[in-house]
Amino acid sequence: KTRLWVIHRLDREVEGLLIFAKSEKLQKQIKDEWQKVAKKYIALTENQPDPPEGIIENWLMDTSARKVVACSKETPGSRYAKTEYAYIKSQKPYHLVEITLHTGRKNQIRVHLAGIHCPVVGDRKYGADSTFVRQIRLAAFFIEFQHPVTQKLVSVQYTPSPHFFKPSTTSDEKYKITG
Repeated sequence: KTRLWVIHRLDREVEGLLIFAKSEKLQKQIKDEWQKVAKKYIALTENQPDPPEGIIENWLMDTSARKVVACSKETPGSRYAKTEYAYIKSQKPYHLVEITLHTGRKNQIRVHLAGIHCPVVGDRKYGADSTFVRQIRLAAFFIEFQHPVTQKLVSVQYTPSPHFFKPSTTSDEKYKITG
């Protein structure tokens, strides 16, 4: 049996890529360089972003109500967050948006998209239509980094399943709704 070490995390509701290391030493090396890693996500949103591309920068804070909120820099416990987004296409009646993550705060993408009036489909926690109460439509689809031992560029891609693009109101998705 081989033990694996987790490099990063995804919010529980998000699907997609997770990177693991085969040793604790390798894990530390990759984590130490994590800010240099290219991380891209796709989201199905309820509205088309306006403008169609941009950068969202603000400060985020985890509240006692198990929700992350945007706040000012002076707020104790707040942390800087930066998200870049680009509209890809209409996926009627929704919109496909590509997100490049520059920092990795809890619920960062979800808070930032909701902040520009483009909540992720299914994300009731951050303002999405409650008709769709199943899994949120956010996926980590691309990670690229330089391997710390071989120095080769490692690129990994993920293609969401077809159901990702067609949210359902039925119980066809096994997903526990938590606040």
